[in-house]
Amino acid sequence: MHSSSELVEDLFEDLRDGVLLCHLIEVLTGEALPINKAKESKRVHHISNLTTALAALRRRGLDLVNNNPADIANGNPRIICGLIWQMILHFQIETNVQLLKEWGFELELANSPSTSRIGNGNSPFGKLPHQLRIGRLKAPVDRVVLRWVNAQLARPYNINLTDMDKSWRDGIAFNALIHRIRPELVDMDIVYRSNPKTNLQQAFRLAKEHLHIRPLLDVEDMLCDKSDKRSVITYVSQFIRTLKHLRPIATCQMIDDHSLISWMEDTLSILRSSVDAPLYDQYQVTYLLIFTLINRYHEI
Repeated sequence: MHSSSELVEDLFEDLRDGVLLCHLIEVLTGEALPINKAKESKRVHHISNLTTALAALRRRGLDLVNNNPADIANGNPRIICGLIWQMILHFQIETNVQLLKEWGFELELANSPSTSRIGNGNSPFGKLPHQLRIGRLKAPVDRVVLRWVNAQLARPYNINLTDMDKSWRDGIAFNALIHRIRPELVDMDIVYRSNPKTNLQQAFRLAKEHLHIRPLLDVEDMLCDKSDKRSVITYVSQFIRTLKHLRPIATCQMIDDHSLISWMEDTLSILRSSVDAPLYDQYQVTYLLIFTLINRYHEI
């Protein structure tokens, strides 16, 4: 609980001076914000606080296209509700995706046209990225969550999703995630034969009753192409904590010992002779190799 926490009686009125919004952001981010708490608070102070709050949210990656301090200072219900909803979605996703970072899903292997192929043409990793992105999550959240979902569902169910909205509309992937956790709850043979509405209704009901996953999605919206991509990501991200006891299926588990060792030797050889030393930071390269090796032998 924040030391300056207050009870909210009227959301649209209580957020107008920006003080409460700044306190909320401090709790969510741990970042101390400069807040103007003048005894004789004026609109200029309100705008200053709200500008500070929105800037802090943008630094955290929120896309606040239709939000400006004046609208919130005016108590605009549509803008304020939209802002709070964006915050809920963002920080809910951020909390759950943190687990994926711990599993190594933040490692963004982004190929580019100018990237050179390493080793022989059969290298299981194809191309070496210009920059091995380690630490703060660099890839878009939807790609990270999508990558995690496919790691969970590709081999067991032969499901390969391509996005975080249209691919989910038949309800099969939702049911597959539930089956991955509680196989006794879902008969996948029936799911494959059922219509999208039945599948979605079943998945949302089972997830709520047995996995305590909040029903953020509406069946009719999913069927009528009105699904909000970020809402789907938020809903699916709730499965991450439920599935945290299941190790992600690493690509490198499908390669043999010889190809892994050969790839490592070829990679090191090329990196050592590279004239662009800053591009292949020694720590990042070492991390990638260790990460790959651990994934390969983790369950041996």
